[in-house]
Amino acid sequence: MERVMIFIDYWNFVNNLNDLHKRQTSSNFKIDWDSKLRDFIMKETKKVIGSDLSYAGMFVCGSYDPTQDTATGKIKDSTYIWVTQTLPKFKGVTVRFKPRQLQKKRTLFCNKCNFLVDKCPNCNEVFSGFTEKGVDTEIVIEMFALAKVSYDIAVLVSDDRDFVAAVQALRQKGIKVIHGRPSSNNGNDLDNECFASIEIGDNRSNFERSK
Repeated sequence: MERVMIFIDYWNFVNNLNDLHKRQTSSNFKIDWDSKLRDFIMKETKKVIGSDLSYAGMFVCGSYDPTQDTATGKIKDSTYIWVTQTLPKFKGVTVRFKPRQLQKKRTLFCNKCNFLVDKCPNCNEVFSGFTEKGVDTEIVIEMFALAKVSYDIAVLVSDDRDFVAAVQALRQKGIKVIHGRPSSNNGNDLDNECFASIEIGDNRSNFERSK
């Protein structure tokens, strides 16, 4: 029986689901990260493969705002607290979240007039913010480290085209990679390189959290 490992690019997954959901409602989509999501992905993967499969685990990777509370010294990012304290309690789930890196200079672009701004018009302070770095690399490292050892089939839940080269290399190692598509972007590069694709975003009602 072939083993299935699920790899989830957290923010790509969550943001795409929310974008789809907000076309019908004003609220974000609530994910049942425990049995519903796992069972749905395994059921859809079985349809593609055509035989019984075993669940080998789920690897969830993302980034967080490293800003700390000045009084307690603890991370303020509520998502980081939830994914690191609650998500690993679910069956077979491993979580790795990386701190976002400070981008000291940012340029804001107006889609209407094409004007670029890099300083506050009021105080002349240079814009800065945090940017996500290295999440896709962490997922790729884990995919290769566990290939054949812990799984035979990978379900990659992301629409990030940066994974294309990794999918090609895994295919050469005899690993089937299935694209778990979180958006409605049909025919992108990952679809072309993966063994098959399954619709996750458009079928999100199957793993919606009730509360």
